[in-house]
Amino acid sequence: MSDFAHYSNDEELLRYISNLNVTLEQYQAIDQAIHVDAREQFVGRKLWPVQVVGGGIGVQSEKYYTMTEASEGEIEYNFSQLEDQTKLTEATMNIPIIQKKFRIFSRDIASSNRTGTPLNLQVIDSYIFRLLEKEDDLLMQGWSKDGSTYEINGLYQGAGNTVGGADFGTEANVRTTVNSAIAAMHTDNMYGPYNLTLHPDQYVQLFNNQASTGITLAEWVLKRLNPGGGMTGQILESKSLTAATGLFTVAGAHPWFKYKVYADRVHREWVEDDTEDLVGRIYWAAAPFIYDSNAICTLTGI
Repeated sequence: MSDFAHYSNDEELLRYISNLNVTLEQYQAIDQAIHVDAREQFVGRKLWPVQVVGGGIGVQSEKYYTMTEASEGEIEYNFSQLEDQTKLTEATMNIPIIQKKFRIFSRDIASSNRTGTPLNLQVIDSYIFRLLEKEDDLLMQGWSKDGSTYEINGLYQGAGNTVGGADFGTEANVRTTVNSAIAAMHTDNMYGPYNLTLHPDQYVQLFNNQASTGITLAEWVLKRLNPGGGMTGQILESKSLTAATGLFTVAGAHPWFKYKVYADRVHREWVEDDTEDLVGRIYWAAAPFIYDSNAICTLTGI
């Protein structure tokens, strides 16, 4: 959503812009550069159902409940006295802010005004890419403040299943690993369609590997990912995964994990007193919630 939507009327917006020492056209260019959607280059949001809940950065934490599989149902001639206790565990998610500051030098703004040429906003393009890269890493792996202990789990760190596979350079290994992952998911009553996400090395191996049957190996995998037909389940690649690892996840609309967004692609600017540079911050507040980790299976040794 463009930042223009945050202002109740044009007069309020123009007053804000006038305090930044930029023209309306220059501010519009900055806003457009920030909202260019480069997310197609990343897979995190393709794997997570996304819920825009709003509330802004004032939402600092949220309680949620993780689920545990109930016992099997019963068939009796009379009502049974057996019962399950509530299979929900309460947890609290602290909501992080994904952010980056930027600076446009006052001399560049003055030069743009003097010559009538647009501002060079390549720096913002670069910042947006790096922010989306950081978001993708959050969704795929998680976030560790100290570099070792994960405070927020993404798919890989939060997985409830793991399958030890074998080198994807061999057709038989691909088939065995995919079938083993599906069997592990079925054991926990997690049924397809599925997404298979690989490190780029294994992604290339898969598509270079020609099956011995009449279809390519990738086509065989897609059929296994989509047992009911269709193309909901996909084969994806992510450099957020380490080499020789992969992810098997439930695809499509489901309740097992969700990416909640409280403020999406916001930017705020101000003028630095001594330099008159335009300084700003691009940010969004969001967090990944895993309600049932059995919907996620890691692949190792592939």
